[in-house]
Amino acid sequence: MRSFIFEALVLLALVLAVMALVFRNQRARSVLRTLRNAAWLYIALVFALGIYRIWQDGI
Repeated sequence: MRSFIFEALVLLALVLAVMALVFRNQRARSVLRTLRNAAWLYIALVFALGIYRIWQDGI
C-alpha cells in the first residue's frame, strides 16, 4: 500500500511539472510553488525539533 501511495505521489508531481513547464499552466505552477513552500516549512520544522531535542538533552 505504501509503494502505491508513493508511486501515485511521484506520478502527480511529474504531471504537475509537465503541466507547469511544458504547457505553462499557471495553476500548476502555483500548486508547485505551494508544495515547494510546504517542503521548506517541513525542513525548517525538522531542524527546529532537532535543535529542541539537543537543547532538551543538554548536550
